[in-house]
Amino acid sequence: MERGRGVCLVALLLAGLVAGEVTFTSRYPYIGAMIGGEGEDAEVFCSAALLAKDTAITAARCIKGHKYERSRIKVCFGMHDPAREPSICSYVQRAVVHPDFRLNRPENDIAVFSMESAVGWRDVDGFRSRLRSVNVSFGDLPADLSLQHIGYRSKSAYIVESRQMLYTSSFKQLAPACDKGRLYRPDSPDESDIGEFACTTEQMGVEGRTSLAGVNRGAFLLHTGPSYTKDFIVGLYSASHDDYLDGSKGFFVRFSKHKRFILFGLGQFHHRVPFAKHY
Repeated sequence: MERGRGVCLVALLLAGLVAGEVTFTSRYPYIGAMIGGEGEDAEVFCSAALLAKDTAITAARCIKGHKYERSRIKVCFGMHDPAREPSICSYVQRAVVHPDFRLNRPENDIAVFSMESAVGWRDVDGFRSRLRSVNVSFGDLPADLSLQHIGYRSKSAYIVESRQMLYTSSFKQLAPACDKGRLYRPDSPDESDIGEFACTTEQMGVEGRTSLAGVNRGAFLLHTGPSYTKDFIVGLYSASHDDYLDGSKGFFVRFSKHKRFILFGLGQFHHRVPFAKHY
């Protein structure tokens, strides 16, 4: 009898966890990613990518130390309206906060996770791209690389493998040194805003407004504005071989074999940025 009661209790707890699961997607148009805890963590969530500032809960408030270290988290890449537009999700078995992450320090208002997850190939309407996996690991980063070097007050640090560029944002807050031009948008390539800026990495580097959120595989998010803006570029890079992915439609980046510099560019333009540089 006691054993049967225990089984029923476990079943009820599991049902409660499933019922309490919360999956969040970004209200920012185009691509977004959120993580949502399960069960007792269901009311707590983090922004993972491309969120407007007024819709994001900062990572510092969300994570509360290593709260999610033993939690199963659902990660979704999708459009802003999951009821009408597709999204692709996967469970993450482990999410560990970078040891340099410190609560209540605005200069470290970024959460980078070590994630183990995989998503099957699937075409996603609107992205014109196929998402394959989520794979972020601190083991691939130099030991002396701090969060400030990865991204300053960025609310996105997830990497997805993709066959082509996912999204380029508008750059209304970007440095005036950038040239105006039309940026390619995979979801609506004919509707690029004429007021958008096309910046080379050299121009952004000169302005000191370039920060990279990412590690050494798949796609990347390049935060291109000062800390209080949400300007970014999503592009591709490869660290597994020497030949570059096609960068004709956007940014791409590649870590060197020795991981001492990052090579990224727009089109055929290339620019080396040492890891040691503080953005």
